[in-house]
Amino acid sequence: MADGSPRGPGGGGGEEDEGRRLLIDGRFADALALYERALAGRPGDPDLLNGKGAALRSLGRYDEANECYEASLRADPRDRSSS
Repeated sequence: MADGSPRGPGGGGGEEDEGRRLLIDGRFADALALYERALAGRPGDPDLLNGKGAALRSLGRYDEANECYEASLRADPRDRSSS
């Protein structure tokens, strides 16, 4: 939901949707900034960590991306979307 309210059983919000749109549009630095702001309010959120990892990977910052994916898996070991 665009208003940032939680959705579904896992919570989440508009940040993930907006971050995905930015990634699709090739606006990787903007997506990274969005995920970092969102993580300040929801640290350890596996969806946000995955998004941040995708943005970092797209910027060629592979070691940092892997750190995000690993943190996401620590937060939710069943999360199959962590790459």
